[in-house]
Amino acid sequence: MAVQNKKLKELDIPYDVLAGGEPVVQSFLSMVSKGESPSMAAICALRQPPGIGITDAIYIADQNRHGRSILDRMGGDARQVEFLRKGLAKNGYKLKDDDHYIPTAARFANDPEAIVNNTQTFGDLKKKIESRGDTTYGFVDKEKVQRKPAKKKHQLHPRIVNRIDQHMVKQDPGRASKPVTERHAEIVERHGSGPNKKD
Repeated sequence: MAVQNKKLKELDIPYDVLAGGEPVVQSFLSMVSKGESPSMAAICALRQPPGIGITDAIYIADQNRHGRSILDRMGGDARQVEFLRKGLAKNGYKLKDDDHYIPTAARFANDPEAIVNNTQTFGDLKKKIESRGDTTYGFVDKEKVQRKPAKKKHQLHPRIVNRIDQHMVKQDPGRASKPVTERHAEIVERHGSGPNKKD
C-alpha cells in the first residue's frame, strides 16, 4: 500500500505495520513524517525489535540453554514432564528425553508438532508452522489459531446452584417470584451442565 502526503512523497507501508491496525499505522506515519527512517519507524510503531537471522546452530544453542533433557527444560519438575508425556501419548507421540516442547508453536495443548529435538532443525519447525498458514514472526492471526472443541461444561453441585440462586435473589428480590426450578435451570445454563444427581 502506498500513501501520498506532501511531506512523505510516496511510501510503502510494511505488512506488519498494516496488520497492527490504525493506531500502529498512524504512529508509523507520524514518525516518518517527522524524519525518522521507515525501518526505524516500523520498529517503534510495532514496539518490537527487528528479526535477526537465526541459523540452525543458534536455534539449537538457544534451545539447549535450559539444559539438554526435557526434565531440565521444565525446571526439574518431574510432575510437569509426566503430565506432558501423558498428554502427548494421547495424541500419538512418545516423549523422548532430548525433546523440547514449545508451547507457542502448538496448535492445541500437548500438540506433537510443537516438539523439537536435535534431529529437527529450526527450518523444520518453521515449515510446520507456516504450512498451517501461521507466521513465525510479527502478529498472530487469532482467527487461524486452531483450538480443540470445547469440552462439556462441568457439572454443578446442587449446593452451588442454591448458593448462586440465593445470591442472585439477594441482588434482585423480584427474581424470587420465579419458580425455583426455572431459576436453577437458568443458573445451570449459564454456569454448567447441571447438578450432579449422585448427591
